[in-house]
Amino acid sequence: MVSMALERLFKNRAIVIFLIVLFFIFIRVTIMLSAERLIRQGEEPYVGTIALGLMEGWAIPPWDFQVVSYNGGSVAAAALALPFFIVFGPKIIALILSSVFLHSLGLIFIFLLVEKYFNRRAAVLTSTFYILSPPLFMVRSLIIAGSHTEAAAFSVILFLIFLNLIYCRPSMANYLLLGFLSGFSLWYSHLIIIAIITYSFIWFIRDKIFFLRKKYFLYLLSLVLGFLPWYVYNTRNSFKGVEIVSHGILYLKGIKFTSIFSDLLHFFQNGYKIFIFDDYANIFGQLFNLIYYVLFAVSFFYLLFFIVRKFIYSHSSPQKDSTKGSPGPGYLKYALIVAFPCFYLLVYILSFFRYGNSGRGMSDYRYAVILFPCIFISIALFIDKLLGMKSALARGAGVAVLVLIIIIGFIGNGRLVYSLDFKNNYLNTPAVYYDLVGRVAMDRHGLDMLKVSGLINKIKVRYGIRNAYEGYGFNLSQRFFIGSSLDRYIELTRIIDMPEDIRKGFYRGVGRGMADSFYQARLKNIPGSPFNIEQFFKECDKTEVPGGYRDFLYLGAIEGLLTERWKGEFNSLNLGIDDLAGSLPSGERYLAYLFYGVAVGNEIPGKVYLNNFPALPYRFNPDYLQYYYIGIGASVANFFSGDARKSVKLLNRYSGPIREYLFTGMGLYFCLLNEFSDDCTGKNYAYSLPREYRVYYRKARELFKDTPLNGLNFLIGK
Repeated sequence: MVSMALERLFKNRAIVIFLIVLFFIFIRVTIMLSAERLIRQGEEPYVGTIALGLMEGWAIPPWDFQVVSYNGGSVAAAALALPFFIVFGPKIIALILSSVFLHSLGLIFIFLLVEKYFNRRAAVLTSTFYILSPPLFMVRSLIIAGSHTEAAAFSVILFLIFLNLIYCRPSMANYLLLGFLSGFSLWYSHLIIIAIITYSFIWFIRDKIFFLRKKYFLYLLSLVLGFLPWYVYNTRNSFKGVEIVSHGILYLKGIKFTSIFSDLLHFFQNGYKIFIFDDYANIFGQLFNLIYYVLFAVSFFYLLFFIVRKFIYSHSSPQKDSTKGSPGPGYLKYALIVAFPCFYLLVYILSFFRYGNSGRGMSDYRYAVILFPCIFISIALFIDKLLGMKSALARGAGVAVLVLIIIIGFIGNGRLVYSLDFKNNYLNTPAVYYDLVGRVAMDRHGLDMLKVSGLINKIKVRYGIRNAYEGYGFNLSQRFFIGSSLDRYIELTRIIDMPEDIRKGFYRGVGRGMADSFYQARLKNIPGSPFNIEQFFKECDKTEVPGGYRDFLYLGAIEGLLTERWKGEFNSLNLGIDDLAGSLPSGERYLAYLFYGVAVGNEIPGKVYLNNFPALPYRFNPDYLQYYYIGIGASVANFFSGDARKSVKLLNRYSGPIREYLFTGMGLYFCLLNEFSDDCTGKNYAYSLPREYRVYYRKARELFKDTPLNGLNFLIGK
């Protein structure tokens, strides 16, 4: 009776889809509530900024706020996130839930694709692998940045529509829908070009002159309509979106055919790393990478063998395809799944990036996310074939492989679950870059301060206005620091009524922009630019800054010099932190050690597994040792988004003076969060600090209350 009930359940498509989507949401929400490292890739708050800007009116039109110029996925993702912002507010949880919703749709479409053109068992297997996916796809499915993972979902939808054209009646609606979604998804993420090339290739195999058909011109017209947002943005921005194309053409000119073999070898040697189990599995990480890699390779070559055999058979004995609808070669649906990784490989060989170059796991392999639907389908079809064989040995092998993948899926994502208390303060942190508004104001209105202030003052929270002016100062100094007098442009800010706290943020932004310009000038070897740290700060000293604000300019400059973006460039200067501090006035030197500690602290819990703190830098002034550890403590507390219990658990690993400094850093974080209030239990105190640790709040407040850190939160709320 039970088996019959399960069989009836399995035959009900709606129930099956409901159950797999429910399982998908359960797994993602569990990770969302228990994982401390979720998105934090840097691009997601762009989406949040656009979504909030659409709600409040300062991001209309939204094009200028998108992450990159060559695709507009962040704008489309913001539109998707908008309902979640309305319900949950401008918080990270809204972005993550919008991503879960999008990939739930992707799961439904991949189920429908495999069920319709292969069989239901293969569809269920594919969905299982999609739900219990390797860490790269698991984590990226909780990210909505407007690229990469979303491209994977779009590729599935495009393939489903395309196969309807091949195997079913090629209706006008399918041509229009395929074209429009191809254009729209290409604007969303340029990676989708791989999917378009793939189905166009299969289209060519099916019909050698398909591009001469009347309906194909309807397809092209709808593709142009779908791609229209790209044109709108570029007409407003001097066609910046063509930069990736022109850059790619220049790169292609330098390609040597003799290097193709070595590039292929590099791909096959390093391809197993894309699953990044080694970063997230509690055990057997490298082994899990290899197992998944081998399973995909075996499945891929099984499908390739099947296609060749099917091709030979169909041409030697023409017959109707077993698929419902009009006749057609049955191997094309398999060829579509096989061709996609092949064209991905071609693009890889002709591209700029290489697996393993940066060793940054999720970031380094993010372009491989688009491969995963084909990886899941290939393995599912292979296991489905084993399960359908008459041989008990083959069926047993199929069951064993299936169980192995499920076990790998659970264990391989083990480090994502940081704690089982399901309390993740990060979900309630702001999902907005307010400084982006100031940068856009500079791009739109330049030195017209009245228009700039008119745009910025549409923001409804005061710290957001302050951070927006910081972004304006950043772009201002970027544009005018090298080879021009910055003073006369800064003077323009005095024509508007800028309160003291907002002016502090503005000069912090000016300092950050100066540091960014310094690195850019070094890379581009701009004549007359400061070529060393001492000269850089001499240039900073030349800038006229009203009394009382120079410390904030230094604060921004130091922060900019030690930022994640330029960390490698800083190291290439062969500088120790003492060299940087020695170039500063004596009263600002502690800031260098503090921010260096913040940079180091960002790397500790951010690696998912919590290693010991790095050894003390070789060149380090002992008089400033405490500020280094205070920076680490503040950064760790920031990583845990104010969860004092988790911060205390990590920092309690240490003893003696180091422990005291680390906890003072945690206290500094809460001071910043509480705007240095003398009441650490007040209503504006966002997260609770255990009573026995409030002494560190008071220590930090006494130590930093008369410094430029007071009133400027350099860790949160950007």
